[in-house]
Amino acid sequence: MASNDNLAAGVEARRDGTSKSKTTSATSNTGLEPPRFTIFSKLPKEIRLMIWDAALPGPRIVKIEQKRLCMTIGDWEEKNNAIWPPYEGDDKQTVKERRHVRYEAAACSGLEECKYKETNMIGIACRNPIPDVFLSCREAYSVVAKLYKRSFASEHSIPETYFNFELDVLYLDWLNLKNHALDDWPEQFHHSDGPLQVRGWNAFRNEDAEDLRKVERLAIRVPLPLRTLGATGVYIRRICEGDLAALLRTFQGVKELYLVLQDYREDEVQHSQDRHSTFCLMDAFDVDEAIRSYQNFVYNSEEEYYKAAGEAGRIKMPDVVGIRGALIDEDEMKALQEGDGSWTLPRIEEKIIVPHHVRVEFEEAEKSCEAMVEELQDRIYSETEEYDDGEDLEWDGRY
Repeated sequence: MASNDNLAAGVEARRDGTSKSKTTSATSNTGLEPPRFTIFSKLPKEIRLMIWDAALPGPRIVKIEQKRLCMTIGDWEEKNNAIWPPYEGDDKQTVKERRHVRYEAAACSGLEECKYKETNMIGIACRNPIPDVFLSCREAYSVVAKLYKRSFASEHSIPETYFNFELDVLYLDWLNLKNHALDDWPEQFHHSDGPLQVRGWNAFRNEDAEDLRKVERLAIRVPLPLRTLGATGVYIRRICEGDLAALLRTFQGVKELYLVLQDYREDEVQHSQDRHSTFCLMDAFDVDEAIRSYQNFVYNSEEEYYKAAGEAGRIKMPDVVGIRGALIDEDEMKALQEGDGSWTLPRIEEKIIVPHHVRVEFEEAEKSCEAMVEELQDRIYSETEEYDDGEDLEWDGRY
């Protein structure tokens, strides 16, 4: 029960986005014993359950991705005493379709069609570590089980994703999905009563159908830049409307769809200490450049000061550089939705994913810059009034 006591003592630290391990490490550096709450097991059960509930994580960005399983197609055929893929019938068209799918599956693994049996089956993995409270004890898990469901798996793997459908954002990487996609999957396998697909990716078990429809917030990491716009060299991250429609046919209950243009966990801006951080969504702009602009903001000459004093717009905050978006045509999305009817058109927004501490750093830099701009603005107003009264406006070199 000692571990439970320690966890309970760290509830507030977890809710503030800091981990118990970091707190313990910082305390050990001072040579002091970390605080311990030794009577947790003696509290009434109702109080303990409230503490476990408070220790649960808040809204998370939960990333799932394809992974290769140890089982190969050959293993599957031997285990099931069947031919893969398991199409019904032996007519000429079915044989042709089966051969095409084998070719596509082998190509995904860089193999020739005749070696398709060596191709690994595909499962679904969760990139998020399981929060400590989920595995603390049976009592804690009884609280977890009411709010989180273990879901999302292929027919050949077990679900390993704990997901809260009311709070969490489900996060997919489009390139990861397409790495193992079987293009031109036969039409007979796109029906709602067949294996659920994401553009031909036989991803989810049939029993996941209800859970897929319950996902309300979905984030998609859009592909890397495919081309540049004219001579400007501005990258366009392209994902077409048909791709999104295919996803929404699987995730039919989505109300908010986020197109992720940058992810600190995957891009070059990632730092090693961010791997286990809490991540969050922000509007799509260059957050590093914005932080630098805010932190380095100064009016560094008398000329700039007097120029600002004479402008109607006065002093302004530095401009934030946006990230070129996916250029989704809303009218085309509406037309696709009306022609399908199986899904509703969600609100589509472009976002970036950053560690929580980066967001805090940005907000602090922005607030500090706003305060500086306000102070400069007040000085301009007051000194301009003095100047209008006949007094000279002198530059004192202060900011």
